[in-house]
Amino acid sequence: MNESELQRRWQSTTAAAPVMSLQYVRHRMQTLQRRAQTRNRMEYVGFAFGAGAIVWALTRIDGAALQIAAAATLGGCIYSLWKWQRCAHIASTEEFARAGDGLSAYRRELERQHAARHNNWRWYIAPQLPGVIAWLAISVARNPQNLLIYACVVVLTTLCVVVAMSADARAARHLQQEIDALDTLR
Repeated sequence: MNESELQRRWQSTTAAAPVMSLQYVRHRMQTLQRRAQTRNRMEYVGFAFGAGAIVWALTRIDGAALQIAAAATLGGCIYSLWKWQRCAHIASTEEFARAGDGLSAYRRELERQHAARHNNWRWYIAPQLPGVIAWLAISVARNPQNLLIYACVVVLTTLCVVVAMSADARAARHLQQEIDALDTLR
């Protein structure tokens, strides 16, 4: 399908609504793609550091219980990354071009990105919690004299999670606002 055919199809589907050029919708889609790719790269880098630290810890810690807790945490991290990739993968420009109605394709992509960020703690944080809690409980039971250090780690980790979840909630709100604005065009 060539450019003029896409433009003709595009303009014929939005005749009752304000005219929005296909080029502008492509621009918005490319902006969404860049943002999603940046976020995905950050997720992969974070996963690499976290998984690397867990694997390093697995080679250094004694006791099967701690190793199992660390392995469970790593399994939760792997599941979270897999789920993130599945939910937040952005459509390519070629997929967008094949969609025909660019505005609908853009809206669907906004919905996917919103769903990936809205209430994602259930599959983003929750799978890692059992391993982390077991790891912490076993560590405290083995070395109660380090309780202050463990408390600091818990506070710092909780702060990081709250900041990340707040950023996701804010992104989800912005995506929903854009979806709502697109809905007023129809």
